[in-house]
Amino acid sequence: PQSIIGNPIVDHFFLMYLTLLFPLEERDRMLAEYEPPVQDSDPSEWALLDELGEAECSGKQLLERDYLELLGQFNFGMFYRELLKYPTPDEFIHNKQNITEQEMMTMFSMCLQCISHIREAFTHLDFTRYRNFCQRNANIMTTFMRFVSDFYHFYDYYGGGWSMNDEVDRTKLLNVHNHVIEEGFRCLAETSNVSLWQFLTDLPYHRISIKVLWKLYGFLHQVNPEKHIKSSVLREGSPYDIVTKLYKTARFQRRLESLSDEDCTFMVNVFCKMALSREIDDNFVKVIALDIYHIGVTSTVDKQSTDHACKNCLSAIIDHCPEVVSVIINNIDKQTLKDLPSNLRIFRGLSLQSWLPTNDDFNLLITWLQTTPITSLTNQLSRVVIKGLNWGSHKGHLFLSSETHRKMAVDIVAAHSYHLPDRPGYLIHSASPDFAKHVSNTDKNQFVCWCWETILGLCLHKTDLAEHDYHTIKINKQQQKLLRKQKS
Repeated sequence: PQSIIGNPIVDHFFLMYLTLLFPLEERDRMLAEYEPPVQDSDPSEWALLDELGEAECSGKQLLERDYLELLGQFNFGMFYRELLKYPTPDEFIHNKQNITEQEMMTMFSMCLQCISHIREAFTHLDFTRYRNFCQRNANIMTTFMRFVSDFYHFYDYYGGGWSMNDEVDRTKLLNVHNHVIEEGFRCLAETSNVSLWQFLTDLPYHRISIKVLWKLYGFLHQVNPEKHIKSSVLREGSPYDIVTKLYKTARFQRRLESLSDEDCTFMVNVFCKMALSREIDDNFVKVIALDIYHIGVTSTVDKQSTDHACKNCLSAIIDHCPEVVSVIINNIDKQTLKDLPSNLRIFRGLSLQSWLPTNDDFNLLITWLQTTPITSLTNQLSRVVIKGLNWGSHKGHLFLSSETHRKMAVDIVAAHSYHLPDRPGYLIHSASPDFAKHVSNTDKNQFVCWCWETILGLCLHKTDLAEHDYHTIKINKQQQKLLRKQKS
């Protein structure tokens, strides 16, 4: 293979690197010629072992430590410097008029050529014997792609040697840039070694179009790479409908069950990185949040890392887009998995302090609280969610309105009266939550204890209000008194 840059330093570096990726030709014949003969012994009794005690592979392959030692001698910092010319924003801005569209296209071609050769190398390397070497090359490829993407971003943002009004050229460069990211994504996602998926989180998803991002997201759900998921399945309908169709069309649930704990963790982290890259297309973020929640709920006991990753990723997505909690809450009731204990496990690990529920969300939670048995998982889930809301103040104001606090207190008392009709006034006569803590640990007493702890956390009196809200109410009352005096 030859470089298309025309820089002798880059050409030599690129050629030597590609030489390292491919099998050595005629090495088996060379070893046969120079191998010292063994006298008076049966050749079948001898085997050349490496440091792990394994038989050495074919003569066309080196040991992994040899590959790593050779790869360590490549100065990629110098390579990027010679290739990109202006790797920092200051240098780029100073020389931006010297950069042409042709140079950008040449850069993209160079990156595509590198991706193509690394993909080919992955096909003949044994991942069990060359795991570290493959991971090093995957890291090299994703770093190269990030450098090229940054270079394109500087070119597009600051304006190179072309008019900023030329939308045709800009669209063409954006399409090529998206194609480079897509090819690198497929190179890693198509490998038989799913551990390389950890490098998918390093790709610049925030710089590709939402259409390409939907395509990459659907690609990870394909059980059979030859059968592509139609874009209409991914983009039409509500988030719940999209996730349902996705699992049904791609038979993704079966694939999840076959993946190891580590592989599922890599996949969840990739989904999370995709979601955090979007700020405008909320539907994409909501679909991924539902998908991660489904993975966490259906993960088995032996996949503890997956469960932990789902909690962390969902918390990060909630901080980024709190509205996704409403989507999850409103779709739990539609799922056949709503009675699984893992629902409680997931929600107990989430931070709901930034979520501002709608009236429909509160109505659904209160319905679960009042109509389902206190021993059911749905009732317990409603209690976990209600208790986890932000009932305090935020920037001098109550995060949830005082009317919401009062209504929640009334609904909790109503739920208590519904579930414990044989104990009228029990919640009031018990006098304090300490009463519930000292009685036996039954479901009914746990429910009473939860009622007390939640009600005591509400701001039901004007002195419980935030300082700004209290002064506002005080001023309003003073104004009302003045109006009454004026009328009288």
